[in-house]
Amino acid sequence: GWGLEQAFTYRDANIDNDHLVGQFLGMARARSLDEFQAVFADVQGMPWVNTLAADRTGRAWYVDASATPKLSAEALDRYRDRIANDLVAALLLENRVALLDGSDPDDEWIDDPEARDAGLLPFSHLPQLERRDVVVNANDSHWLTHPDERLEGFSPLHGLEGTPRTLRTRQNLRTTLRLAAAGDLTVASALDAALDNASLSGELLRDELVARARAAGSVEMDGRVVDLAAAADALAGWDLTFDLTATGAGLWREFMATFDDKAYLDAGPLFAEAWDPAEPLDSPRGLAPAPAEGADPVLVALAAAADALATAGIALDAPLGTYQYAHRGNQIVPVHGGTECDGVCNVLSPIGALASLCLEPGPAPTAPVGDRTPRTGLTHGGYACTYGTSFLMAVELTDDGPVGEGLLAYGQSGDPRSPHHLDGTEAYAAKATRPLRFADADIEADPALVRRTVRG
Repeated sequence: GWGLEQAFTYRDANIDNDHLVGQFLGMARARSLDEFQAVFADVQGMPWVNTLAADRTGRAWYVDASATPKLSAEALDRYRDRIANDLVAALLLENRVALLDGSDPDDEWIDDPEARDAGLLPFSHLPQLERRDVVVNANDSHWLTHPDERLEGFSPLHGLEGTPRTLRTRQNLRTTLRLAAAGDLTVASALDAALDNASLSGELLRDELVARARAAGSVEMDGRVVDLAAAADALAGWDLTFDLTATGAGLWREFMATFDDKAYLDAGPLFAEAWDPAEPLDSPRGLAPAPAEGADPVLVALAAAADALATAGIALDAPLGTYQYAHRGNQIVPVHGGTECDGVCNVLSPIGALASLCLEPGPAPTAPVGDRTPRTGLTHGGYACTYGTSFLMAVELTDDGPVGEGLLAYGQSGDPRSPHHLDGTEAYAAKATRPLRFADADIEADPALVRRTVRG
């Protein structure tokens, strides 16, 4: 768009990318991590996404090979300043758009002969890390792929460095590092950890909140006094997970969702202790103190969360499986899992960063619950989940080949008449993975094997 004084143009780092098929074909054909890495170096066709890979010798590798513009050091410094001080630039970055100054030739993309296309970073400039223990990414930037070997000095167009991590990233890293330290990284332990639905936000804050609510007894909200006893009891009885049987989980989610996303990252209305770059997995922490005068915002948030559940017709201590569910055809399947604010590894939510691609007509929408619905997806009756865990897999690479378990949470078939439209979601709900058969002999031995010949 343009006006009399300003104009905006758009440039896409993938506009000339015709290497996608070659990229994925090469990755699929690679027989070692060296060959796998060579595909990234030679083809440079990955348009987006973080990539993690491992081999049977114990090497683990991370790379953000997203097609990324190459800018001068001076342009990158100006861009860092822009996103720190320009609200529009910061908001655009949250939506994966970098705002540069088109009137300044120093902001032009720089050609590099080693890059796939003009104006892009070559493979050698991309954030990547190889280790022999773990590498982790949970949709955060590259910076804390492993806390002992931080990736720094890369373009901010790949993501920010030295900044707070999301609750989900913190939980994924803490969980993985704990398993690695215990020498307990197996297919079974990895799946158990991925699906244990443990809440980091609950672990960090629940006990302090219950103690404060019980000490206060009540709080004034919207001109009325709200008794907090039932809410405190519900949270005290919560097992700090988002499993089907977890009571009090919905109350915790609505409490956390009363605060905006920035409150999860640093000291403020929710956390007492500020984020510390020296302890990125353990900060921020502690419940924000009550003010010297006036209503305690933390307790007001708890009262508001209880009100939201009451409006939705959900008891404060109802098990999560009675009001969090997925629709498959005309069936309703109770499902476990949490949202970003819950701080769980296993994300399942009514809302997400991506629009649903499902073409199946859904049930009639239920009534929204004020401003809660766009925030948590809460409607009358609960949470109808459409976003999150999809293909779940854990694999051990052995000398005899890969051994793995997994499932497809939304089912193998998009046809509501097929039994495989529903069984994947039911398997997810039961945490019942199945063998992923790789060797020809294992496939032939599968009692459920069906052969179909297609001609024409």
